[in-house]
Amino acid sequence: MDALSEKILRWFEARREISAVRLLRRHAIATTDVADDLVKAVESAREGKEGDLKAAYERQKQKEVEADALRREIMQELSKGELPLADRGDLMRLARRIDLVTDWSHEAVRILVLFNMSRMPREIGESASRMCHTVRECAWTLRRCIEKLADKSIEESMSLADKVERIEEEVDDQYQQARSLLLELDGSTNVGAAILLGEFLDAVENVADRCEDTCDQVRVIAVRTRQRA
Repeated sequence: MDALSEKILRWFEARREISAVRLLRRHAIATTDVADDLVKAVESAREGKEGDLKAAYERQKQKEVEADALRREIMQELSKGELPLADRGDLMRLARRIDLVTDWSHEAVRILVLFNMSRMPREIGESASRMCHTVRECAWTLRRCIEKLADKSIEESMSLADKVERIEEEVDDQYQQARSLLLELDGSTNVGAAILLGEFLDAVENVADRCEDTCDQVRVIAVRTRQRA
């Protein structure tokens, strides 16, 4: 390949990467949108505000559709072939992991609308709320982590990835505390509602887990980028 052809190829690679990264930024924004609505949903559920809960669910449902469309657009952009195979694979895996954060946030609220949280003991509602607020912090930190990666601010991105991991560990602790409260429920609590509550807590914990998984992929890309510098 002559020098001119190599230059043109690098130009196409740069344009394709910039376009894909721009889409990944939008994808990351979707994760914080659904995390914000997760918090709104759990607070509405605790207060028995069924209308507000359903509104949060519908917003999340729409955001999940938009996130799925963004993921497909990212995949199409990356499949066009100008980027090196390793880079394409890394960015595709990142897009899929970001999508799972959105999926689990929506799953949590989908479960939440199926039972009446306001009839649960106050301590359980407070525990679930704490989890959701911490998960929202996790999602927002992930978003900043991805934005720093997109800006090629590798050290800042890696630092934020470490912070996501610490927040995920905090969610794990809160999850264990919330699960222990389930064991203290008495016979007056509807069994079906208790099961759904357990599934809701599982889904919320999965949001934090998927944030951590996404940051693992950010680290892979950051290390590869650093090696080229």
